[in-house]
Amino acid sequence: MNAGWLGGGQGNVGDGIGKLDAVWDKYLGAYKVVDDDTAGFWGAKNLGRFVNDQSPSNLNPQYQQKLQKLASVLDARLERDFFRNK
Repeated sequence: MNAGWLGGGQGNVGDGIGKLDAVWDKYLGAYKVVDDDTAGFWGAKNLGRFVNDQSPSNLNPQYQQKLQKLASVLDARLERDFFRNK
């Protein structure tokens, strides 16, 4: 999920980048409540969500490198939150 208003992190609760981390955690905590309720309704376990708040501008001269960095962060979070959390 992209959330470009805060610029606070990439991942989930606890994944802030040192900029307004308390606001980031509160924001993601609200989604956790919804995700927990939805997963519980279906008898599933909520493993979280990946929220990206660090998308590069399309006109950024380092656009490709920044997208590659975003992809590596996403890969790391998927490994941590979904594949190791079985």
